[in-house]
Amino acid sequence: MPKIAFFVPQFIAGGVQRTTLTLSSALAQRGWQIDLVFLERSEFLNEAPGSARLVQLKAPSLLRSLAPLARYLRNTRPDFLVASMPQVNIVSVVASALAGLSSTRLILTEVSHFSSWQHFFPSIKMSLIRLLMKITYPRADAVVCVTQAITDDLESFIKMGSVMLRVIPSPVSCASVAMRAAAPATFPWPRHELLEIISTLARLDRVKDIPTLIRAFDSVVHQRPTARLLIIGTGPERESLEGLVRDLGLAECVHFTGYVVDPYPLVARSRVFVLSSLIEGFPTAIVEALVLGVPVVSTDCLSGPREILDNGRFGRLVPIADSKALADAVLNTLLNGDIINTNDLRSRAEDFTEEHVVAEYAQLLGVLSRDK
Repeated sequence: MPKIAFFVPQFIAGGVQRTTLTLSSALAQRGWQIDLVFLERSEFLNEAPGSARLVQLKAPSLLRSLAPLARYLRNTRPDFLVASMPQVNIVSVVASALAGLSSTRLILTEVSHFSSWQHFFPSIKMSLIRLLMKITYPRADAVVCVTQAITDDLESFIKMGSVMLRVIPSPVSCASVAMRAAAPATFPWPRHELLEIISTLARLDRVKDIPTLIRAFDSVVHQRPTARLLIIGTGPERESLEGLVRDLGLAECVHFTGYVVDPYPLVARSRVFVLSSLIEGFPTAIVEALVLGVPVVSTDCLSGPREILDNGRFGRLVPIADSKALADAVLNTLLNGDIINTNDLRSRAEDFTEEHVVAEYAQLLGVLSRDK
């Protein structure tokens, strides 16, 4: 059977890592041999398919993994190597060149709208990454982008030549999300069933712009005293965010859960799910909320929310970094209820099931195999 290797340097609990595990598990069930290649392992790898071979490269950093990765490719010769995120993609292309392989097909996955990142985080490092992307990406056999907007952005600054470009969203295990959501949920507020829970699920960093959400909630709770904000996740900004909550006098109304292994019971019992990000790739949290029939309010950031919500057909879109617009959208949802039928939300989520996504990957792998 064909062998496919996924290179994910840090196997921590993140979107790329979860997508890799979902995709590798589905391909393993189809009979593919799976190698998961990484630098750092964690308990998150316990969710890897049992048949997968775990390959830990002996390298202290991504840059220093070039030689070990090239050696792995030369010795193992997988049919496909799949990488994701610009720095990892760049290293994978260089390692493949060092290995001198022509039989291994290289698939790069682009999950972020790079031009937006450059706008919000301008630096010499970002400019260097952009330059290296221009040099390395055209050497891949295929580039998979998780949204059309990311594809358009990539084509605007890289001449891809003969590289095959495909738009394939990140897979979401809808059945698993729905099943896990049925478990009991513990909330910090007594008689929470009488409250209007607003939830978000995000890493607490600058990109997710949780301060705007907190300021929006400050307006919401003054008009809806029963509203409560549940912030699910952890990250480097947590301490400053907790300080903002205290400064606004919201300590009794806002709760930080920290990292939660299974957040779906909490999201499922929310009246509104909010995504306040400045930048996104393909935010699977929105799809998971749709699976659970929870109304979504999201910033119209590049690039995933608009495509997932079909230009606002399946949820409300507001400008980024606009706490008033965000508050108004949340209030409208609470006041008017969900204007979209719950079954329609769930039906939209089905467009992103792992079955559909894996079928698209399988079709791509088949095309690349025939091109050998």
